[in-house]
Amino acid sequence: MKNIDDISLEEIFGDDFMDDSNFKGMNIKDKLSEIERDIKDVKELGFSYTSTKKVPSRQDTDLTFEKGKGKKGKEIETCVLFVDIRNSVQLNEKYSPDTMGKIYTAFTKSMLKIAQYHSGEVRNIIGDRVMIVFPTENCAENAVECAISIKHISEIMNKVFSNVDFRCGVGIDYGKMRVIKVGIIRLGDNNVENKNLVWIGNPANIASRLTDIANKEIDLVCVSYEGFLGSAPSVEKRMNYEEFFNKFESEKGNFYFSGEEILDLKIEKQAIPPILITENVYGRLSPRIRDFFKGQGIDIKNSSTKIYGADLEWK
Repeated sequence: MKNIDDISLEEIFGDDFMDDSNFKGMNIKDKLSEIERDIKDVKELGFSYTSTKKVPSRQDTDLTFEKGKGKKGKEIETCVLFVDIRNSVQLNEKYSPDTMGKIYTAFTKSMLKIAQYHSGEVRNIIGDRVMIVFPTENCAENAVECAISIKHISEIMNKVFSNVDFRCGVGIDYGKMRVIKVGIIRLGDNNVENKNLVWIGNPANIASRLTDIANKEIDLVCVSYEGFLGSAPSVEKRMNYEEFFNKFESEKGNFYFSGEEILDLKIEKQAIPPILITENVYGRLSPRIRDFFKGQGIDIKNSSTKIYGADLEWK
């Protein structure tokens, strides 16, 4: 039996181990062949999933990405919250890199702390956007209460950075998420940077889309229409530009919606609350919180879910 000191990292980790010196000495043809083998390995073996109620982390030993072995992922039914800084492009244009560096640092550190306070776990940070996932138990109320606290953090940011109009939008959805580990093992500091979790599922997509419109004023197309020859009462429907033009295009430019004649078109602005949730979240809230949320009458891309919104503060 070998002494542990005599065993190489390659023997421990196999082909997934990457030594930077070996990488630099490999020609591009060999590297692409290696990557092709990796892709085939992932496709052929796939992942098996186990259910969990806790939020997985990169250190979770039940998540694997080893080559040539059954790959293990996890599945969790929970709430996903996205929070995004409003008008970050304009802020970057207006303020110096030094000021924006301070804003991003303060924002991210605040999100990490408030997520932990409300039992959530930060699982993605992309500049001005943060993803928070909650353990299954009581996840809807924990997520909404976290969103309320984020609203207060926005006010604190405005007080500290007094010359900056700092605002956030929050989107929350509930459903089934699958989690897999991706990456390679490397030497030194790059080891951590080359491994991560991928979250797969509609809740993350929907929550992210809600975040895109939360705490904004958006333009809606207001369409009034009725059936041919007045056979049906007039109806009014409000939709975003994308939905309207997709519908209009499907009717080949005619002023009809599924056989119903358009009577009137107008553009109206709607102020969207800073916290948006789906009906899946709404239905899991206690009445003490649910009653503060109002239906928004808006649609988001590729989803028929009802959207509810609120502008809440702690008293």
